[in-house]
Amino acid sequence: MGTFDVRSRQVAPSSVAYLYGDLFMVDRSRKGPGTAYEVEASGVKVPEGPFSTELMTIALWALQDAGAVRIEGHEHRMLGLALSRRVRIIRTTPPGEQPVHNGLEAIFMRRLASAKAAEKGEELSALIRDLLPTKHQRPHSVVFRIIKKDLAALGLETPVEFEFQRMWGLRSSEKAVAYQPVMERIHELEPDARALAQAWLTFRRKEPALVDLIINRLEETLGSRMVDDPSSLTNKTWDGLTY
Repeated sequence: MGTFDVRSRQVAPSSVAYLYGDLFMVDRSRKGPGTAYEVEASGVKVPEGPFSTELMTIALWALQDAGAVRIEGHEHRMLGLALSRRVRIIRTTPPGEQPVHNGLEAIFMRRLASAKAAEKGEELSALIRDLLPTKHQRPHSVVFRIIKKDLAALGLETPVEFEFQRMWGLRSSEKAVAYQPVMERIHELEPDARALAQAWLTFRRKEPALVDLIINRLEETLGSRMVDDPSSLTNKTWDGLTY
C-alpha cells in the first residue's frame, strides 16, 4: 500500500485525475493527437492525447499502489531476437477482489479476472483493446467519455440529452448524451486530488523509465485504434461513448 490509500476513496484515482488534470500533467507541452482539452475543475487546457494516456497510466499505478496488480516491462522476442519493449500487468489479488469499484481501474480489473492474468499477466495493449473494442476517429476522447459516464453514476456529472446532425452518410437528426460537471460536488474532491497528485508525481519521479514505457505503449495502442475517415467506421451509433 502506498502513500495514498486508494481503497478508502469513493471516486477512482483516474477519475479524480480527470477532474483535476492540470495537477497531474507535469509537461503540458507534450505533443499528441487531438486538441487542447479543458480540465473541468480549473478550466486549464491540457493536450488531449497525452492527457488520456496519463489518466490510463494513473489507473494502472493506482492498482499497483493498492497491491492489486504488478506492472512489469519486458522484451518481446521472436526467433530469439528482442523486437520491442512491452508492458505486462499481473493480477496479485484473488479473482473478483476489487480495490477500486469504479473508473478505469474497475474496467481493468474486470479484464484481469482470468487465471492467466494471475499466472502470466496480460499485455497492456490487450487491456486497451478491451477498453476500446472498435476503432474511433478520436479514441483519446472516448477514454474521457468513459470516465464521464462513470462520474455521472456517482453524481459528479449530469447526463443531458441533445440532438445532433450526422457528418457522414444520411443526414438525420439523432439523440446523444453529453455530460455536464456538477461543480459543487467536484470541488469537494480538491483535497483528495492534491494528495493524489503529490503521490503520483512522487512515483513518476522514482520510476521515470517505467512510466515512459507505459505511456509509449499506450500511445502506440491508441494509435492503432484510430481511423482517419469516419465513413469507414462499422459502428456509427453515438451511444454516449462512440462517435
